Amino acid sequence: MVKGITRRVIVLKPKDKLFDEAIFIVSGESGKEVSADEIVRQAEKIAGEYAGARPRRKNGAAYLPVLFAAVGALSASLIWLVALWLL
Repeated sequence: MVKGITRRVIVLKPKDKLFDEAIFIVSGESGKEVSADEIVRQAEKIAGEYAGARPRRKNGAAYLPVLFAAVGALSASLIWLVALWLL
């Protein structure tokens, strides 16, 4: 139980039904310096960042695991062929 502390809470209810609500607790100092509209705007921005898609890899980095797997398979095959040739 919390006594003697008052907290300002922002509750965002999304339009889709994936989540019921998002709850943000406003820190005591920033709530007095910033307007209510700015607090809601920042809460919506933060919720949007978490709800957004995964960050995409840049410059073709998505193909690196495939490239490493292909190089590994090729090198293992070459080592196997050389070992057979030497026997």
